[in-house]
Amino acid sequence: MRNPALDIKVEPLPTGKIPPMPEVKPPRRDEHDGCERCRFMDLDEFDYPCVECCQAHSGKPDRYEPANDQSAKQDEGKPQLTLVPAGIITAVEKVRAYGNAKYHSPDNWKQVESQRFWDATVRHIVAAWDDYTAIDPESGLPHIYHAMCNLAFLAERMENENEQS
Repeated sequence: MRNPALDIKVEPLPTGKIPPMPEVKPPRRDEHDGCERCRFMDLDEFDYPCVECCQAHSGKPDRYEPANDQSAKQDEGKPQLTLVPAGIITAVEKVRAYGNAKYHSPDNWKQVESQRFWDATVRHIVAAWDDYTAIDPESGLPHIYHAMCNLAFLAERMENENEQS
């Protein structure tokens, strides 16, 4: 399906899980002949060669971490922003760029009452009710992009209010 206003082809979202990254594993110490650094290290202390050998053999890591050990990355409880489809971010950016050009201020949305964002959200959703690809005649952008941007403003305001209370 093509979106004529943006002249882009809209692909359906993929289903299922993202395939896992291939495991990169350097050779074990008994499989490699060492580098200048390894020759001077006590190899009995290490299961794998030094960083330079890892890079030479795999071409990838700047430091080797065993494939199943995820304890080195302390990201538990942090948001997984990669779960957000990139199209949402670019859609909101397009509406923001249009709004910045129209109103000459990137922060003008902070002065608008929440009810006006909600009203605009509903107007854009209703305009796209029968055809989610419907285009806003003023901006030339899809109505759903405008709805997402207004909802993003409301969500940001809601988050800020929750943090303050």
